Amino acid sequence: MGRDGTTRRRALTGAGATAAAALLAGCTSSGGGEPSADARRERVSAAALRALRTRTAATSTTLLGRYDAVIARHPEQRARLAPLRSAVAEHVKALAPAGAAPSASASVPASASSSASAPASASSGPAAEAGSRGGAVPADAAEAVRSLVSAERNSGKAQTAALMDAPPELARLLASVAAANAVHAYLLSRGASS
Repeated sequence: MGRDGTTRRRALTGAGATAAAALLAGCTSSGGGEPSADARRERVSAAALRALRTRTAATSTTLLGRYDAVIARHPEQRARLAPLRSAVAEHVKALAPAGAAPSASASVPASASSSASAPASASSGPAAEAGSRGGAVPADAAEAVRSLVSAERNSGKAQTAALMDAPPELARLLASVAAANAVHAYLLSRGASS
């Protein structure tokens, strides 16, 4: 003896489902065309991430400029410094925000940046400016390499400090770059002392 037709239970279930659907639709719609709180948070988060990437890439760009300045002043160090400089150039590319063009010094190979006309080219351009921010390159090659050790350590500290504000994927990249900075500092200091 089942009932046919609409029962009170079916009517209440249908009304509840309709109300739930309306409630869910109301939560996802932003109404008057204004972005939702989630969309605003996402935009702020994207802007903060871009700023963090720009800042960390600038740190590596400064280090890259320092390498270029040392190689320009001491071309006899080119063979020793070129692999480390190349790694720093890759760090700049990896850290740069998506869609950002890498700096001019990141794309110039170490051999090209220290050609026969290096003294003339070292006095201008982004690499020279970045290198000069770390101070003048010492005339003594060993002292110049020690200045690179210090620059590598400072870069590693800055990348490590940036970890606090970074999302997981960028944090892993920054940790890798900081570790590479530490290895570069070790390799440079070991070679300078022997």
